[in-house]
Amino acid sequence: MSQRFSNNPWRDFLPASFDWLTSKLKVEFCQTSDTCKLILVPCVDGKDGKVATVGGSFPAKAEVQKQVELHQWTGGGAFHCTADGRAYAVVSTSSVKTSSKQLARDYGMQAQKALGNRKISCLGVVAPEGFESGDIFEGLAYGFYDTDSFRSKSGVSSAKNFPSTIQFWGVPKEPASFAKAKATAEATTLTTFLQDAPPNWLDTTRFAEIASDLCKDLGVKCKVLGDKELEKEGCHLYLSVSKGSVCPAQMIVMEVAGKDSGKTRAIIGKGLTFDAGGTSLKPSKAMEEMKYDMSGGAAIMGSIYLLAKVQPATNVVGLIGCAENMPGSNASKPSDLIRARNGKTVEILNTDAEGRLVLADTINYAATEYKPEFMINAATLTGSVLHALGHNGAAVMSNDQKLADRILKVADAEGEPTWQLPLWPEIGKEIKSPYGDLQNIAKPGVLAGAIIGGIFLREFVEDLPWAHLDIAGAAWQCKATGFPSNGGSAYAVRTISGMCLS
Repeated sequence: MSQRFSNNPWRDFLPASFDWLTSKLKVEFCQTSDTCKLILVPCVDGKDGKVATVGGSFPAKAEVQKQVELHQWTGGGAFHCTADGRAYAVVSTSSVKTSSKQLARDYGMQAQKALGNRKISCLGVVAPEGFESGDIFEGLAYGFYDTDSFRSKSGVSSAKNFPSTIQFWGVPKEPASFAKAKATAEATTLTTFLQDAPPNWLDTTRFAEIASDLCKDLGVKCKVLGDKELEKEGCHLYLSVSKGSVCPAQMIVMEVAGKDSGKTRAIIGKGLTFDAGGTSLKPSKAMEEMKYDMSGGAAIMGSIYLLAKVQPATNVVGLIGCAENMPGSNASKPSDLIRARNGKTVEILNTDAEGRLVLADTINYAATEYKPEFMINAATLTGSVLHALGHNGAAVMSNDQKLADRILKVADAEGEPTWQLPLWPEIGKEIKSPYGDLQNIAKPGVLAGAIIGGIFLREFVEDLPWAHLDIAGAAWQCKATGFPSNGGSAYAVRTISGMCLS
């Protein structure tokens, strides 16, 4: 497209940390080592003016604790000292009560910050008791991620100095779970990059190109349905969203082979590469954040990447509904009546409630073409969910309580906060249209917008077990412990892939 930032190969823009994670980093596990000259160690902050307490297990612990006491350091940030001829950085661990995975990732992020501008070839990391090395590693990966991809060479920061080796002390051998943690770190780095990319670079065509190229590398089947194919499929709701844009609609479909080839699970993401609201134009304030409206699609891409590295329990099909919602001369209008892929007619009352239109046809395509044992979709669907959960987690809604319970359990185990919202039938009547079968929003004055979005999507699942994750509050600027607080968070990658691994 003519509006693209650059025609250079998309791989040229991948963050340096992705290349480091995938091809340049060596990870070792040992009790102690003589090769590391800088060791990161945990501490518990002192309370009421008391000195911080150094944690973990390592030979120089007593000497490091003495230095902390000598300087009366109470915690917060990092304390640097030397002992046994080596440098130590004592790093505060979070006092927030949450899951050990979240706390471990947070420690990893804070540990990376403690490095500052130091160049070091071998980095030692002491794990606090109860923290898994893989979770700490994921936090380190978050910390090493940067947003330099689109700067000029003169503007690229040199603050991130990647060690060639990371040693986890007190871990005599590689844990069985570490391979998945490394794949997760790579997947979340990729997901965050896609989220943060500018929309004039990551348009719908580029998104499809990246997916196709990655799937080829990973040995994953991939096909892309463009405007003509979607028209043939009867995906008129989907196509109505992109009518005002020069960017074509692109439904990305990726298939990962599982251990049990007789079953399939479907994961689906909203991939609005930019959402201006269409004819129902959004306010200009913070509209730049609408490049993140493809975060659900990015989470699916990250999940497929992870599942290709760590084989899922069953076959998995990942679908991303890519479109751009703009106020062009051909854009949809409020009061337009559109027929969906499943035959239902939908009155569009607000063109800014577009994600549910794209997802409706994409979900229905997944349901009828693959007949999966369950479907999960992730989407930055409503601002309403922020009023319920803030930026601290996601809402889950489902037509199957067993599936919802399982998602809540997996999300908790993966350190991704979620909370279930009900799909009450009393609210369902609010999307009945006097002119068609449905309308895409409720009338003014009706609240429960997040639930209404879920109820709308339920109309297209063909009675299959299905769940909807509204990640609008956690996809970026996430405030949950163990996630980056600025930019994309890669939220939902761990939960969605976890649902496919067991």
